[in-house]
Amino acid sequence: MTFLWLSCDYLLFVTWILIFIYSLLYTINPTTFLKNSIFYVFLIFIFSFFIPPIESTLYFINDNFIYNNFIGILKSFLIFLVLVILIMTLFYIENKTLPIVEYVVLLLISLQGLFIIIIGNDLILTFLGIELQSLCFYILVGFRKNSNLGIEAAFKYFILSSYSNMISLFGVSLIYGFFGTTKLKDIKIIMETSEPNSLLILGVLLLFVAIFFKLAIFLFHYWIGDVYQGALLIVTSIFAIIPKIVYVFFFFKLYLIFFFFIKDVSILIALFSIVFGTLISIYQTSFRRMIAFSSLTHIGYIIMGISLNTIDGFVSSFFYIFFYIIMLIFSFCFVLIFVEKENYIDDLSAFGIIARNHFLTAVLFSTILLSMAGVPFMAGFYSKFYFFLALYSSGNFFLTFFILLISVASSIYYLSLFAFFYL
Repeated sequence: MTFLWLSCDYLLFVTWILIFIYSLLYTINPTTFLKNSIFYVFLIFIFSFFIPPIESTLYFINDNFIYNNFIGILKSFLIFLVLVILIMTLFYIENKTLPIVEYVVLLLISLQGLFIIIIGNDLILTFLGIELQSLCFYILVGFRKNSNLGIEAAFKYFILSSYSNMISLFGVSLIYGFFGTTKLKDIKIIMETSEPNSLLILGVLLLFVAIFFKLAIFLFHYWIGDVYQGALLIVTSIFAIIPKIVYVFFFFKLYLIFFFFIKDVSILIALFSIVFGTLISIYQTSFRRMIAFSSLTHIGYIIMGISLNTIDGFVSSFFYIFFYIIMLIFSFCFVLIFVEKENYIDDLSAFGIIARNHFLTAVLFSTILLSMAGVPFMAGFYSKFYFFLALYSSGNFFLTFFILLISVASSIYYLSLFAFFYL
C-alpha cells in the first residue's frame, strides 16, 4: 500500500526523467514539447483523484513519511498550480525566448522537492526537500542572464537563501541534540514529558528561519522585491504562486509541535509584516514590486491566523491562502498577456494604455484588484472576514481593531490602480 500513497511522487519522478532523456535524444519544438509536458502533468493531476481517501493519518517507511487526506488534497492542488503555470508559459513563449527543456524539468523537480516537504515526517528529509526546491529556483531566477537586474536577483536569492537554509540546519542539529531524533512524530511525544532548555528554544527559532525566508515575511523579505523584478515574469509567477502554500503548511505542521516557543514571535512578526507590507506597497511604481511587497501583508494575515492556535484561525488561514493564490493566478495571467506580450513597461502608468486598448479585460482585472483589496461580497472580502472573525473570537479585541484599520489602508495600493486604468 505504500506505493499507493506515494504514487503521485513516483509518477512525477518518472515524468521529468523521461522528459529529460527525450530532450537529449531528439530535436524538439518548444511549443510541441511544452504541450506534451502539459498533457503529462494533466495525467498526473487526474490520477491524483483516484487515490482513495483514508480514515486516519498513516506513517510509513520507518515513520519517515506521513500521509492523510489533507496532504492528498494539497498535492493535487500543487499539481494543478504547476499545470496552470505551464499553460501560462504556452502564451509566454509566443514572443519570448526561454530554455524550455531546462525550464520544464526544473519546475517538475522543484515540485518533487515540495512533495517531499509535504509528506516528510523527518526534519532532515524535509530539509532535503527544501534544498531540492531551492536549487531549482536558483537556476530559474538566473534565466534572465542578459540583464543586470536578473544577475543581481539570482545572486541575492542564492546567497540569502543559502544562509537561511544553513541557519535552519543548525537549528535542526540543536533540536536533535535535545531529543535524540529528527522524526516529528517522536519529537511531539517527547515534548509532552520533557522540560525544554535554552538550546532547544534557540534551535526551534533557528528552524523557522528557512520557512520565514521562503514566505518572505517581515525581516526575511529583503530578497523578494529584487527577485520579483529581476527574474523573468513567468519565473516571478512561479515564485508568487506555487511554493507559498507548501511553506504555510510546513509552518502549520511545525507550529502544532513547537507553538509554546514560537507563538509570541510569530504573532509579532506577522503584525509587523502586515504593517510594513502595507506601508511600503503604497509607494511602489512597479507592478511586480507591488505584488512582491503586498505579499508581506497577505502572508502576515495567514501566519497571524495560524498563530492564534485555534481551529477557526487554522481554517481561516488556509481559506485565505487558497483565494489569495487564485487571485494571483488571474493577476499574472493579465500581466503576461497584456503587459509582457505586448511589451508594455513594468510600470503602473502603463496600465492606463492597457485599459484604453483592452477595456473589457481591464474591467475584469479591476474585479480581481477589488477582491484582493477586500471589497465586500468578493472572495477576498470573505477570506479577510473569516480571519477577523477568528482573531476577534480569540479575545484579541484591540489587535483586531488595529489590523482592521491597516487592512483599510492596504486597499489604497490596489484601488490606486483604478486611477491609472480610468483617469
